[in-house]
Amino acid sequence: METVSVAMTAAPKSLPILSTIFKLSTDIRETSERVETNKSQCEQLSERIDTLIGFLAERDLSRCLNEAMHIALNRFEAFLRRCLEYISTFLETGWFKRIVNNKDFEKKFQDLNRELTQYSNDLNFGIGLNNMQSTKKQEENHYTDNYSPDASQNPATMDESHEYENDFIEKKTAEIADDDEHSGIAARQVPPSGKNIPFVNTARSAGNIEQAQQSVFISGLWNYAYNQYNLAYGPFPHQLVFNSTTRKLHGYGEDNVGQYILNGTFSEENRQMEMTQSYQYGTGNPTLNLGHQDKMQLNWNAQRKIFEGVAYSNVQERRCRCLSNNSSCWPNASVWQTFNESINGQLIFPKPSAAVCNSNPPNVNACITVTEKWPNSFWRSEQAGAMQSAHWENSSCSIFFNSTTCNQGSVPILAVNATLPEHVQATLQLVNRYNLRLVIKTTGHDFSGRSTANGALLLWLHHMKNFTFINNTLSCTGENISNAIRIGAGIQWGEVYKWLAQYNLVAIGGASSTVGASGGFLQGGGHSLLSRWKGFAADQVIEYDVIMADGRRQTVNSCQNVDLFWALRGGGGGTFAVVLSVTLRTYPSPSMISCIHFLKPPNNTRYASFVHHFVQLLPTLADSGWAGYFYLTMETFTLVFFLPNGNNDIANTTINQLMNNFTDFNFKQPAYHSYPTFINFFVKILESSSATGNNVILGSRLIPETIIRNQPNQVADTFLQVKDGNGSLLIGHLVAGGKASDTTQNNSINPAWRTALLHMIYARSWNDGTSIEDQEKLAKLVTEKVEILQTIAGGSQSASYMNEADPNEKDWQQKFFGSLEIYNRLKSIKDNVDPNGIFQCRQCVGSDDWSIDLNCPKISNGNKCYLIIQLLLIVMIFLFNFKI
Repeated sequence: METVSVAMTAAPKSLPILSTIFKLSTDIRETSERVETNKSQCEQLSERIDTLIGFLAERDLSRCLNEAMHIALNRFEAFLRRCLEYISTFLETGWFKRIVNNKDFEKKFQDLNRELTQYSNDLNFGIGLNNMQSTKKQEENHYTDNYSPDASQNPATMDESHEYENDFIEKKTAEIADDDEHSGIAARQVPPSGKNIPFVNTARSAGNIEQAQQSVFISGLWNYAYNQYNLAYGPFPHQLVFNSTTRKLHGYGEDNVGQYILNGTFSEENRQMEMTQSYQYGTGNPTLNLGHQDKMQLNWNAQRKIFEGVAYSNVQERRCRCLSNNSSCWPNASVWQTFNESINGQLIFPKPSAAVCNSNPPNVNACITVTEKWPNSFWRSEQAGAMQSAHWENSSCSIFFNSTTCNQGSVPILAVNATLPEHVQATLQLVNRYNLRLVIKTTGHDFSGRSTANGALLLWLHHMKNFTFINNTLSCTGENISNAIRIGAGIQWGEVYKWLAQYNLVAIGGASSTVGASGGFLQGGGHSLLSRWKGFAADQVIEYDVIMADGRRQTVNSCQNVDLFWALRGGGGGTFAVVLSVTLRTYPSPSMISCIHFLKPPNNTRYASFVHHFVQLLPTLADSGWAGYFYLTMETFTLVFFLPNGNNDIANTTINQLMNNFTDFNFKQPAYHSYPTFINFFVKILESSSATGNNVILGSRLIPETIIRNQPNQVADTFLQVKDGNGSLLIGHLVAGGKASDTTQNNSINPAWRTALLHMIYARSWNDGTSIEDQEKLAKLVTEKVEILQTIAGGSQSASYMNEADPNEKDWQQKFFGSLEIYNRLKSIKDNVDPNGIFQCRQCVGSDDWSIDLNCPKISNGNKCYLIIQLLLIVMIFLFNFKI
């Protein structure tokens, strides 16, 4: 950790005590650099002391000399002596004592930091702000005369440039003005979520005219103001000091939020300023001041003599999220009104999908409409509060009976219906400012309920409907790509297929029309009915346009944000960033052959014989290019297979091999259909088969191709063992193998997909009104059935598809991501791009650091205590055995 060498600055002769203080700070810094244990705490404390010393060194405190000042300086000197004495103990204390007493050391450092904050208030803020008062009125008049919004500045241009890459959250635009007369100050308009901060240097004694002409930055008193939610605040004075040797900036001030310390750097060559504005918790407005940081990157505008930039805020530590039922932290009505105005009135109030049927009094006509549309996935995707699997709404509301316990359940009470990137950025700003729980939803297609949560704020991306066709483009790696598409976050696969049909093209997407094209499906890997032909959906990604947890808009591809690009292609949705749009490869539309069979075996013996024959023939069907789905219930077997760019003779031959010996199954001749293009096939066969709205829980395993080829009888026996009655369903997906086995793809798709041939799902459903106890029994049964599937899937090293998995999967880190090594890499990326864990969802990367409800971070001190106790035990055994 680098510290600023400020202790060498000469102290004013009128205050000899400062020489002692500066010497003590130097000793503290040098001692901190030599310690081995608790080094980071020592250096952090030393750096804070150096910051305060820097302020004192740059000011003529002789003019502030009074009895109170003498008392404050003497108390500060005594504090520094105690700090030096304490830090010096780490040079002498034995390692064993340091480990055992680690908890006491941590508390001591916390106490010292709190005490230092008080001295900062006494010496820094109190004295500094008192000195500023004499010029404040003059500067306010000066600001009023010169501050005027510049409507000619285009906020969209700044936003699209992705120019400001800061690790922080609340978005601002900062402007600092300075000229020879110190008289220019202005502010430009920014997007609704922006916070605009103009500064002006007013310290005429800071340097002579020659110095002012050589540098745009002069140490001294500066004013700033900002716009937030279209409201203007300021001007506020603060002190800035520039050390030309270290190029470090230090300062302090107070605004409408609270008192703060400024630290940063200034580049004279690039005329760029980067600063961290650290608010001192407990000062100013308790609603606005969360002890957070604002970080700014500012660039000099020579024409306007203004520093301009963007900044964001960040609350530094993970804390339990503020939920909507907590009035002490949840934003009040005034905040929500102002926020709603800043996002063009896009704040809405979601309701559970069946709530209208359980209102008091009931809305009969509305309930009839809901009942008619209940299984319609198109309708459900248009409801902000609806999930495609209705039980994840957890509301007790029902269309089948009048529920007296109908409530909001897991549906957030507020949602942002985002249609613009600025809406997303403003939402993240608010979430970070008030430490809110956030959930992200597009269409509600999620079998694990990851896009809804009680007490959260919902970011709804469904209406971000943007299409762009890119005839030819050069990728960042130099590859010439034809017929790419860029699709917005709200686009669904049915819309993609129909839009591409006009170009006779197709993309590799989902079988359901209403699944979102760029959300969890794609980011989780995305198996497709065309995967065997051209690979998984995530294999087709060229580029993402995203909003990071800190509000920055970033381009993510093979050349920029490379680790994030790897993670977003298979590592799961709702985890790393908010995807605004994705650029995908497309392909000439294939012709399609479909074969659909509904089979009802006459008895269990013949059923078992057919399943064995089917599994034995699966490699032949796969080698012929077939893909598709098959469904096993207690009494029926349904086959829905298709052949892209298939040959009719091959199709007849292979399917006849399957069916010839089972004419007693009372089925009609194979329902073959040929379609000239993919869209003809999709509209006829798949588009209308997207019924949802039921209560379902499922689990899955990926079945390796080698096991199916080499152990077909064991695979068939396992299928027969897993299938049962009473509403159960065993679903097979022949979507792996072929091009899906391409191991040259450098993304985070579960590597088990590359060696699999089948993706098998066991599912159970239940009716509304089923008791919690019975639902838990069904969930346990699903887990047990998946354990049976695991015997043919690689045992303990078997894998599952995260988007269609058991929500109670125990070893999900290994099962969903392929190995703990891959998971840990994803988690490292997650911690880097979302250090505060803003994006959380069930069984998603990093969720294991949070409580089961994902509202509170897990306490890590338990691990530390375990380590201490374990080491203590080992040492005691050593001492006992050897009697040292």
